[in-house]
Amino acid sequence: MASLEPNDPRRSTAYVPPRTIGVPAQLNGSSDGDGRQTVTVHRGETIGEIADRYGVTTQDILRWNHLKTSKVRRGTRLKIRTGDAAQLHAAAASADSAQAASIHAPRPSRHSRSGGMPIQRVVVVQPGETLGALASRHGTTVTRLKRANGLESSVIHAGQRIKIPA
Repeated sequence: MASLEPNDPRRSTAYVPPRTIGVPAQLNGSSDGDGRQTVTVHRGETIGEIADRYGVTTQDILRWNHLKTSKVRRGTRLKIRTGDAAQLHAAAASADSAQAASIHAPRPSRHSRSGGMPIQRVVVVQPGETLGALASRHGTTVTRLKRANGLESSVIHAGQRIKIPA
């Protein structure tokens, strides 16, 4: 590591602005494993067969595992609820949803990724476009585009959304 001169500003952290980090929102939830298990799908098995084996419906398994279709591959791990856990899940889910809905979203940071610049518009990068071409087309500089988008290099890709500062 290179040594720095005593008066070199990089030697001090005095230029770093102070940060306050808040406590994240918390849910007062609890969970136990009673009546819950994980089942691995074997060759030739269907969700219907698994549902019959555990005394639940196919729709329950689809809902518990966030599946849109009943087609599953061998090796897929499925969550299964049995006994009281299967019946209590619907009531608990609505109570959990109500509690989650009551949590307020955090306020946006004053120091956003756009560097505090007002944004005029957002463009989608086309194949072959460069930051330089975008900057000249929109009357700004590459440096301002990089700062507004939190970019460290000038490399951009087709399909990427770029904020154009006002």
